[in-house]
Amino acid sequence: MGQGPRPTRRLHGETSLMNDSVKTLIPTLAVYHGAEAIAFYKQAFGATELYRHIDPESGKIGHAELQINGIKISLSDEYPAFNKTPLTLGGTTVKFSLTVDDVDVWSDRRQTSQR
Repeated sequence: MGQGPRPTRRLHGETSLMNDSVKTLIPTLAVYHGAEAIAFYKQAFGATELYRHIDPESGKIGHAELQINGIKISLSDEYPAFNKTPLTLGGTTVKFSLTVDDVDVWSDRRQTSQR
C-alpha cells in the first residue's frame, strides 16, 4: 500500500503532493518558438497554460505545462545539450491521439488556427 501524499520538490523549489497510487505519463515536447507553440495549442485545442518558466539568461521557455482536454503535456524550447526538436533531428516518430466529444468541432477549430 502507498503511504499517501508526500511532498516532492519540483523545478525551482516549488512543492507538490504526489500520491503513490497515482501514476501518470506526461509527454514533453521540444519545440522552436515555445511561446508561439503555446499560443497555437491554446487556440487550436483550447489548452490551458498551467505553468511557464522563462530562462532568465536566454529568454527561452525552459519548462511549460499545458492541459488539453484534461491531459497534461509539457514543452520547452530547444536546448541542444538537453533536448532537440524534430527539425534538428530530421523528423520524429511520435504521434498523439486526442479523444474528443465532437471530432468535427475540434477539427474545424484546428483548421482555423494559425501555425
